[in-house]
Amino acid sequence: MHINMDFSAYSEDSQEMLISAYNVITKMEKWNYIKETQPGDGGYTFTSNEELVKIMNEINNDYMGHSGASLGWTMRIMQQIALDINS
Repeated sequence: MHINMDFSAYSEDSQEMLISAYNVITKMEKWNYIKETQPGDGGYTFTSNEELVKIMNEINNDYMGHSGASLGWTMRIMQQIALDINS
């Protein structure tokens, strides 16, 4: 699945975070997983879901600058994109 995303409404730093996450999720083919899975108590920042943790680790390894809060924020935006795909 490939869709073109325009993150130009965000700051340059935020664009880098979002593009990185978007590319990682696309590469891992995890859009449906993100769409269908809730992070549980604690949100994305404190999720105990092992598959989400793997995805977020890959995103963090690609961007190399996330805080817990920025990664949680990024994942919420990715979740909204996933929900919007094919809706």
